[in-house]
Amino acid sequence: MVDIVEMPHDDVLTGLRVATDGEAMRELLAPYFGGGMQLVQVKLGRFTYKPGRNARFAYRLKLLDRDREVATRHVVHGRMEPLADAAQLHKKMSRRTWATPAYGPPLLYFGELGLVLWGFPNDPKLPGVEMIAGPGGLLALVPRIPALARLAPVRCESGLVKYVPGKRLVMRHKLTAADGRRHLVYSKTYAHDNGGAILGVMRHLWEHGKTDPMALTCPQPLAYLDDARTMVLGALPGTAAVAELQGEDARAAMEQTGRGLASVHASGVRGLEPWGEAHEFENLLKATETLQRYDAELAPAIARIRALAQAGLATPDSTSPVPIHGAFRFTQLLTYRGRLALIDFDGFRSGHAACDAGSFIAHLYYLHAKDELSLEAAQAAAAAFAAAYRSVRPEGLPEPALRWYAAAILVSKHAQKCVKRLKDDGDVKIAHMLERAERWLSGAESPV
Repeated sequence: MVDIVEMPHDDVLTGLRVATDGEAMRELLAPYFGGGMQLVQVKLGRFTYKPGRNARFAYRLKLLDRDREVATRHVVHGRMEPLADAAQLHKKMSRRTWATPAYGPPLLYFGELGLVLWGFPNDPKLPGVEMIAGPGGLLALVPRIPALARLAPVRCESGLVKYVPGKRLVMRHKLTAADGRRHLVYSKTYAHDNGGAILGVMRHLWEHGKTDPMALTCPQPLAYLDDARTMVLGALPGTAAVAELQGEDARAAMEQTGRGLASVHASGVRGLEPWGEAHEFENLLKATETLQRYDAELAPAIARIRALAQAGLATPDSTSPVPIHGAFRFTQLLTYRGRLALIDFDGFRSGHAACDAGSFIAHLYYLHAKDELSLEAAQAAAAAFAAAYRSVRPEGLPEPALRWYAAAILVSKHAQKCVKRLKDDGDVKIAHMLERAERWLSGAESPV
C-alpha cells in the first residue's frame, strides 16, 4: 500500500490531493457501486507521479454485498492528466468497447480532477487481461496448453497476485480435475509482445537448472499464448531471497547470483528486442528532467552527471550483445530448495551484460540509501557478485561499462523513484544517490 506523508502542490495536476485521499475517493466512487453493494473502503495501492505531467493510480476497493452479507474486493486504476488532455483521453476511451466488471462501471471520468479510471479487468494497454481474468479465464485456454490439457480440469479458482496497470498482471490459478487431482499454476500477462522470446530464455534456465545445481532456476514454463500475451508457468514455492543479504550466507548467495546471471547471458537465446547504451542514456535524461522539475536546486549536480554519462557513451566497447533481464535485482529471486530461482521475466532484451550487473549493483546501493543495508554490506555484496560473474564470463563486465550502467540506473530507476512514488526523506536519498553516481561516472570510485 502507498502511504504518502506529504503531497506536494502541483499547479497542473490540481486534483492530486483528492486522488491520493482514500476517503475522498470513496465518496466520489460510492454512487457508482449500487445495486445492494456498499463501498466500504478505498486504499491507494499503486501510485506514480511525474510533476506537472501526469500521475497514475491503482485503488483497492473493499465492498460489502448487503444482500448476501459478503465482503469482496475490486480494483480500479487510472491516469491523471492536465484537464484538457484528460478530456481528450476520456473521449478516445469512450469510443472503445469494454468488458463489464464484476462490480461498478468499466470506465469513469472525473473532469474536475482530470482523472480517467478503468474497472478491472479493463486495461487499455493490457488487452490480454480480459481474456485471462474474465469468466472462464484460464479454464477456457487449457486445451492449448498440453501439460494442463492432460489434467483435464473441470474447475478453476483464480486470484490476483500482482497487478501493475498498463504493464503486467500476475494471477494464481488452482485447477481441479474430475477425480479431485489439483494443480497450481501462475499466469503473467504482458503489455509487450515479446513473450515468445522470453519463453526461450526461461526454457534454457529450466533445462540448465536441472543439471547444474549452481545455476539459477525458474518456474517451469508451460506455454506462451500470443493472443493473450500471457505466459503460463508452473508453481515454484519459495521464500524471498533478499533476506539472505543480512545473514551469514550473503556471500554464497551473491556468488550464486553472479554465476547464475553469467549463465543466463551465455544462453545464446535470440529474437529479443535490442537495448543499448543509447536507450539507457535516454532514460537517464528523462529521469533527470523529472528530478529537476521536482527540485531546481539539483540542476548543477544533474548537469555534471549528464555530461559525464554522455562522455561515457563514446567509450569503445566490443562486447557482444547477450540476453539481458533488463531490471535484474535480488528482490526478484526466491530461495528454493537451497538454491536461487529467478521469478521475474518481464523485460528480457538483447544488450550489454553490464546492464544487468549494473542494475543489480545499483539496487544494492539503493538499499543502502534507504538504510536497509550498511555501506560495508552493499560493497561486499557487489564485489562478491561481480567476482563470481567474472569467474564464468571474464569478458562480460569491463569496468568502464559496469560503472556507467550502475550509475545511470542508480539515477534513472532509484533516484527518480523517490519522486515518482514520493518516498519518505526522498530529498536526502536523491542527493545521496546523485553524489554516488557522479563518483562512479568520473572514475573516482568503483561500484565493486
